[in-house]
Amino acid sequence: KKFNPDIFGYSIKTGSANVWENAKLNAAIPGAKSADLVGQANDLVKKMKSHPEIDVANDWKLVHIFIGANDVCDWCTHENQLGENHFRDSIGSAVQILKDNLPKTVVVLVGVVDVSLLRKVDADKKFCDITHKMECHCEEDARFDITTETKKYQEAEQELMDGRFDTTDDFTLVIQPFFEEMDSVPLLPNGEPDLTYFAPDCFHFSAFGHGVVGKTLWN
Repeated sequence: KKFNPDIFGYSIKTGSANVWENAKLNAAIPGAKSADLVGQANDLVKKMKSHPEIDVANDWKLVHIFIGANDVCDWCTHENQLGENHFRDSIGSAVQILKDNLPKTVVVLVGVVDVSLLRKVDADKKFCDITHKMECHCEEDARFDITTETKKYQEAEQELMDGRFDTTDDFTLVIQPFFEEMDSVPLLPNGEPDLTYFAPDCFHFSAFGHGVVGKTLWN
């Protein structure tokens, strides 16, 4: 919006993905897992093809996919359905739908974040600690190392970069790995976690956090 006032389709408010006035072309759904991406991809294609201001054949399109935290947080109870191979294949199926229907498209896959970093937000914050146990119970399971499992998911994402989505000159998939390189949450000068980046549940981004991440993606 800042560098190109003609950009179209970004969401402007919170709310259901089905409410055009708020979501626009944002098909993301809170709590979604990788298995939900196919439905979201089909929804996005339908919205683009039916909108009178979008020329699907000639307009260039940028699609971001950020998924995985909910898969990792539940995988210990559904390893066959939420393991890294299923994760990779679900993303691949969704991207293939985009490739089959949306020419002139760049898809950016944001690498899955290591949710164990959120433990650094919990220090002396009981509410955050309780929330994280509820939203990411696999992180609490002593049988597993969630950081190690997250690495498997990140490696599975890289397997999608085998050229399958580079067979034409008007479509590609790229991976934005900046979350993979994070080893700390944002900190205040006194060393305390900067909670302005997080929503009240200490798990999702706040409006400010979304803004920072969005700028990082664009730059």
